[in-house]
Amino acid sequence: MKQKIISASYIVVAICFALIVAAMTLDWITKYTIYLQQRDELHRLINARMDIEAVKSTVSYLQGAATRQLNKLKDVSIVFGLAFASFSLYIKLIKRG
Repeated sequence: MKQKIISASYIVVAICFALIVAAMTLDWITKYTIYLQQRDELHRLINARMDIEAVKSTVSYLQGAATRQLNKLKDVSIVFGLAFASFSLYIKLIKRG
């Protein structure tokens, strides 16, 4: 019974890790897509000889917000990795003792 609980907890940890990696990948793809859209929009505005200073400040704000969100996600993944390592070490120590 105890072995089933341990293997079930490993499965839960692996699924959570996969979800975090998928979320980080999706976040990167989303940021890159937004970057391409913003770049194309800025080039269109420059070619149309429009005032782009307001657009630049908005783009800078959005990029900063996206970067802050990515940093939060990285922090969560680091904490998750530490928790997983601690749990694995704890399980190994229990098996020895």
